[in-house]
Amino acid sequence: VEATVEFKIYNYAEFYTAAVKQSDKEGYASLTTGCGDLLVWASKEGKYGYAKCSVNEKSDTTTIVLDKLPGYTATFKLNIVPPKERNTIPQLTEEQIATNTARFAYEDSIRNAYVATFITAEQAKALAASLQMPEEEVVTVLNQSRGNYETITSFLKDTKEGGRARALRLLQVVAAKDRRDISRDVLDDHLSYTSLEQEGKAYFDPYILNPRISNEMLTPYKAFFREAISADSATVYRNNPENWVAWCRNHIKVNGDWNPQQLCMAPSSVWKLRCADTHSRNIFFVAAARSMGIPSRIDEVTGKTQYLNEQNKWVDVKWNESVETEKVSPQGTLYASYTPSKFLDDPKYYSHFTLSKIVDGRLQLLNYAEEATTWKSLLKNGASLDSGDYLLVSGTRMADGSVLAQLTFLNVPANEKVQAQLVQRESKDGLQVIGDFNSENIFYDLSTQQKRSILSATGRGFYIIALIAPNSEPTNHFLRDVMPYKEEFEKWGQKMVLLFKDESEASRFQQADFANLPKTIVFGTDIDDTIHEEIVNNMKLTNTTRPVILVADTFNRVVFLSQGYSIGLGEQLVKVIHQLEEK
Repeated sequence: VEATVEFKIYNYAEFYTAAVKQSDKEGYASLTTGCGDLLVWASKEGKYGYAKCSVNEKSDTTTIVLDKLPGYTATFKLNIVPPKERNTIPQLTEEQIATNTARFAYEDSIRNAYVATFITAEQAKALAASLQMPEEEVVTVLNQSRGNYETITSFLKDTKEGGRARALRLLQVVAAKDRRDISRDVLDDHLSYTSLEQEGKAYFDPYILNPRISNEMLTPYKAFFREAISADSATVYRNNPENWVAWCRNHIKVNGDWNPQQLCMAPSSVWKLRCADTHSRNIFFVAAARSMGIPSRIDEVTGKTQYLNEQNKWVDVKWNESVETEKVSPQGTLYASYTPSKFLDDPKYYSHFTLSKIVDGRLQLLNYAEEATTWKSLLKNGASLDSGDYLLVSGTRMADGSVLAQLTFLNVPANEKVQAQLVQRESKDGLQVIGDFNSENIFYDLSTQQKRSILSATGRGFYIIALIAPNSEPTNHFLRDVMPYKEEFEKWGQKMVLLFKDESEASRFQQADFANLPKTIVFGTDIDDTIHEEIVNNMKLTNTTRPVILVADTFNRVVFLSQGYSIGLGEQLVKVIHQLEEK
């Protein structure tokens, strides 16, 4: 058949391609892989097929038929089961553990010493005042620049008063991670050589001033293109960007053979060589277009190269079509209903669901912004999508690493509205991830009398964290429920972190009344109530009653929650532990 065969694993709520093979003339393709479940996806000339493959220690053969055509719609459930964990971690001596703990402490001291050199909020405020710039915005930019703050500070200081507002906007339009390593020559280039004819337009800062295009190394390319492309030519291209598309199509040879890792070439290098891989060619197109004052981008969601026309509509660059008239892709609207559960009222993109476009029989993930994209923001009120076929994937990750997935194939016609359903499957039999909690949160350890992270106290893996109140009946009942299972908790070996609200409450706790508690317990206090607030918000708690008990792991997954007075908590926790051990 000679089809393209993709071996996919469930990751970040999508089926991610881990390996790509070509089947031979008899239709066979093979892969050596670890045990567990894969989704195998085959495609050729727009047709495709898929099947779950359960890999065990014996050889497996999975048959896939390429019988799916454009317009295919279906919904089905798929359980993804990982291989059983094999405990190959060696036993450590007390001396080894102590040595490793000391190393952690030393590493923390190095990090803290470096962080202590960063600019303080007070210093940033003073700089803003001296430059007569907005205090809050300057402080935010400088705080996020971390070890690169001297570059940012000198850039703001050296910019003349009339250009400081633009300089600040330039710093704001790049991502926080760019502020940590952006160089002075890049900042100076994009501040000084950006065409200002369209300044004030909504698109100016993100799509003309902005030096960032995709995942490339930031470079000072605007002065280069100002000199390389004559003013007359730039005017022609600006008046009709399709002329610039045609120039790039005719003069830049696309060849990825010499760049198999898809490393991004600098835009100036593409101009000089007149040859690049596809991605570098697209970055070059946008860089030169922005240098000429043409609003342009590589769309973060779809990956398409686009420019903005006079009607403020994004036009797709058609690299394979020898036409010089712009085309705006026809779109439809996808809606999805969702029934909220007790712990999940608004599923998150990449955590609970993703959407992929099916192009030539292969999946192309829509890369929406991770932090801002949820069911409510994207699908509840409708998402505008290019017409075509899509796959909506949703998944509930269980505590043992298995996934209860649902795949919905759908078609979005142009100028039509399509209604789908987003389903987060649940299981009554096994543990499932019901929320998240940041294991890097800091608390005050009463035994060491130092601030430390939850992770540093518990080590890797699952742990129990409880917010408790001294001398309250619900807390006392919880602790008394734990004591009969002392041996089970100690055999489990993972930590149980018990946090009081503050040191005043901790001083009122009579530990002698609970002499049979497990030795794996770590007592501490919640600094400024931050951990309590996070749990209340993340777990959608309707009140602040203590105790609140979580079972979570250091991948920030919560698999158990109890709040207030509850009978048999000790037994419930032991059952959870046994379920975790069995998986």
